[in-house]
Amino acid sequence: MSESSKPEAAPDSSGEMTFQDHDVDSPAVEDRAVEERAVEERAVEERAVEERAVEERAVEDRAVEDRAELLESQADGNEQQDEVDQLLDAWEMTNEAGNPVDLATLCEHHPKLIGEVRERIAALQKVDAQLDSRKKNRKQVAPVSIAATIDQLQFVNAGGLGEVFVGEDSCLRRRVAVKFMHSRLCLDQAGRDRFALEAEVTGRLEHPGVVPLYGSGCTEDNQMYYAMRYIDGETLDDAIDAHYRKVDHPTEDLDESEIGVEFQRLLANFVSVCKTIGYAHNRGIVHRDIKPANVMLGRFGETIVVDWGLAVPVLRDERFKSSGEETLMPSSSGTGASSSGRGAGTPAFMSPEQASELAPTPAGDIYSLGATLFKILSGKPPIKAKSIDQIRHDLIDGKLPVLREIRSGIPEPLQAITYKAMSRDAKNRYQTASELAEDIERFLADEPVTAVDDPFGVRIARMARKHRLAAQAAVLGLCACLLIAGVSSVVLGGLANRAQRLQNQNLVTSSELVARSLSLEVDRTWRVLESIAATPELCALVAASNQLEVDGDITLANQSEVQQCLDQRLGSEQVRILERMFILSRRGTQLARSPLPDQPQVGINFAFRDYFTGLGFDLERESRMARSAEPLAGPAVHPCGVHMSPVYLSTLANEQQLKVTLTVPIYRDGDYIGVLGTSMDVGIMMRKLLGKSDVWLVDLRETMIDGKRVSGILLAHPDMEQQARLSEIPRLPNATVDQLHERFG
Repeated sequence: MSESSKPEAAPDSSGEMTFQDHDVDSPAVEDRAVEERAVEERAVEERAVEERAVEERAVEDRAVEDRAELLESQADGNEQQDEVDQLLDAWEMTNEAGNPVDLATLCEHHPKLIGEVRERIAALQKVDAQLDSRKKNRKQVAPVSIAATIDQLQFVNAGGLGEVFVGEDSCLRRRVAVKFMHSRLCLDQAGRDRFALEAEVTGRLEHPGVVPLYGSGCTEDNQMYYAMRYIDGETLDDAIDAHYRKVDHPTEDLDESEIGVEFQRLLANFVSVCKTIGYAHNRGIVHRDIKPANVMLGRFGETIVVDWGLAVPVLRDERFKSSGEETLMPSSSGTGASSSGRGAGTPAFMSPEQASELAPTPAGDIYSLGATLFKILSGKPPIKAKSIDQIRHDLIDGKLPVLREIRSGIPEPLQAITYKAMSRDAKNRYQTASELAEDIERFLADEPVTAVDDPFGVRIARMARKHRLAAQAAVLGLCACLLIAGVSSVVLGGLANRAQRLQNQNLVTSSELVARSLSLEVDRTWRVLESIAATPELCALVAASNQLEVDGDITLANQSEVQQCLDQRLGSEQVRILERMFILSRRGTQLARSPLPDQPQVGINFAFRDYFTGLGFDLERESRMARSAEPLAGPAVHPCGVHMSPVYLSTLANEQQLKVTLTVPIYRDGDYIGVLGTSMDVGIMMRKLLGKSDVWLVDLRETMIDGKRVSGILLAHPDMEQQARLSEIPRLPNATVDQLHERFG
């Protein structure tokens, strides 16, 4: 139907809703007469309702007054009357509590009062009955009809069953969508049944993901229609195409983070679709034509599943009955509507059983959801454009393209979810659409999905991301595991040769424990440092030292109070896990170090060190950047303010070892006034935690050692002993480091 062929102002058979075309001009006089008659009729009805309400209130007021007068007249103030009143009170209380007592039991101790109590109870019951009758009558309301005129109709879109127009509800002044059945189907009973079924199913599925209906009917020329909410937005299909246009043809001003956010938004929309379909399945309805083009995305986050023209009711099993939802049995599900759907749908998104024209089931919808996810991930439908017969043949044979061949970089969990939903055998798919939605939500929450077991490296990376250690030293914790679980064939050939399947699993478990133990130990160290840095006494001493530094007078002698405070803290029970601590001023000058080394470094400036700046690398010692550096202001600092430095070579004469340093800010009145830190040999710490262990700990990050950028520094090794002074930096071969980077990023 085109806009010009749309029926003119034609009331439906029930008289409840009419449509007017903006191109048809009705006589103004006739319009005013109709409006005036409608206003007069409404006024008459309103007056009648108001008069009935006044009469009911008056009757109720009289009944209440009669009851009060009855009670007052029966109370004569003597002792016997008081006893009767008490018995009546007891009778009313037991009745209200739902435990009424018979008259003999009530008057067991006052048998002479049975007659009077019986009369009083009968009188009260009569009055109560009158009140109840008035209340019931007041709840009974005469049927109402809602009149609406939708005009200015404009064509929007057409489908297999009908055409959609958008117009304005002249009464409520809102935009409304109206779907008219194709005029060529008006004489086809099967088509009429399908249209009626679509209207009823859409109207009875009360869910945020289903468009609400406002009414339905027929035009004078027997053309069926229904009115519904107008969704101002785009289809999921349009959104997917727009997303991949940006990905495949990026512009100079394209923000890569925007692409990631947009992709996650598409996945969130898909979760909403799954939940909507899950609700329909719980009501016993199968959609049968799920595809991106049948999902509308509103401008304010709405995700609406539309076009329920092929939907049919099916028998529910216990999985869906247990939801507590009532079965939706449409009154309009005639033979034509239910039988015409076998094999119907969109070929590229239909299930193998749908292509085989088998009876519809919820599993078919789950396959179509998987096909929709396929397009979200790749930008392409799962079946390429071929003849319909060839598409059906490929579907029945379970021939699916490989996602990673269409588009690289698709996360493995999402690929696994897609292929599970699109399994050729319905028994291997997700049992419900809700389960599919939950797996996508697990992926979005960085949790393991049920569709695939994560590789060891992925599990370790996830653990690191969830731990505070990850922002600075995830690689340190990772390598302790990766070298055992994944690189043993490269570096630890002897260990790999001994490992059988069970032994490998034991190694994986042990590696996870190693990484977790190391992470927890570092995290505990940070917490101890934060607690000390927040001490008011220490903050005051550092603030005073900053002023001395401004005056150019920082010496070991005038820093004795800071040194004494630090010594006391290091010796307390709380910080037994720390071997040493140091304090730097706001300019990076060392104010105190505990225990003091043989060559005290108080007064020496360390603003060039990464553990002061948080830049992720050391600066040249006398550079301009080092002289103007701010404490822990660099991009490598964790959002919580704590920092873990790259590996560096300690400059102490008697302790030239590879170290990492953990630092936290000292702040006062909201400003950073210094840095508190502790340095540690991670290899020594691991040996303390684990004893003798076949763990190789490697730092894959780049760091500056003796002016050179290096990576693959070996921090711990089963045969590595602590030396007083390093003669050379222990590193893995470059080829091995490259293999590690290639395999584990």
